[in-house]
Amino acid sequence: MTRISPRLSRKARLVDVLLPYLLPTLRTIPDAQQELKWIRRELTESETNSKLDSCTKNTIIRNACKARGKGLPLQYILGTQPFGTLEILCRKSVLIPRWETEEWTEKILGIIKKQLIQDANHSSLRILDLCTGTGCIPLYLSTGLHNSQIYGADIHPTAVKLSQKNLLHNREILKNNNNDIRFFQTDIFDDNQVKSLISSFGSQSLDLITFNPPYISKQNLFSTNTEPSVRRYEPKLALLGGMEFYLQILHIALMSGAKAVICEVGDLDQINQTRALVRKLDGWDSGEYRDYSGNPRAVAFWKRGTNWELLNDMCSKS
Repeated sequence: MTRISPRLSRKARLVDVLLPYLLPTLRTIPDAQQELKWIRRELTESETNSKLDSCTKNTIIRNACKARGKGLPLQYILGTQPFGTLEILCRKSVLIPRWETEEWTEKILGIIKKQLIQDANHSSLRILDLCTGTGCIPLYLSTGLHNSQIYGADIHPTAVKLSQKNLLHNREILKNNNNDIRFFQTDIFDDNQVKSLISSFGSQSLDLITFNPPYISKQNLFSTNTEPSVRRYEPKLALLGGMEFYLQILHIALMSGAKAVICEVGDLDQINQTRALVRKLDGWDSGEYRDYSGNPRAVAFWKRGTNWELLNDMCSKS
């Protein structure tokens, strides 16, 4: 990382004495000012800190700026991350929700609503989110659905506890939707655990599986493509992985009788390899989803002859 020049530090200090602490990570004064504004507002207004004296509050803010300057993600400092209409609690050892994930989750919620409108007899859905982390995906889907079973699962007990806390934290937004929302600790590579998880839905097959697996290779984790703060602070269990996860999700989709699956990916190669596997399945189609920046972001596959063919609407036509 390029060192901050003394001149830039002096200029930043003239604006605010705390800005130089943030510059090693944020690099520019405007970016540092914006984050300092968030840190001051959210840490001083929090229920825990609001009753503290000004000296203690200033110490908390200064320590937060120092931690941010060393690369600690802002979400871990503030404790939350917006995700659609939700406020998602964030904790160390659980992956931070990304805007890219929020984007495709919003897209698929739109597809789901369209599907429900087309099928008047299909008033509820059975949705399973694997590698759920904070629970952001199933919780956000729950904001637009009613009378549905929407479950999340993760291998890490800390993630499961955090997803349950996020359910409680956002209960006011979700309380009128009458959804059955639950979170389970499950190793998706253990078929017995997966079968037990699927059985919790009852006798009917799943409608949709969503999946944001670990997909970064060890080589890419230590390349310039991955931010240093991700390598240093976010959980390797939620980051490191590859095609073994996409192979397993195909297996789970067939095991559960799911009608459709959408998976986040790290690159186009993972999309192409997954779609090649889907082409070997009788009665299934697939497509790739690119985010607003034009980057390959997800692979979707669905059973032909179902309303889930609408997933093709969000996929690239190239």
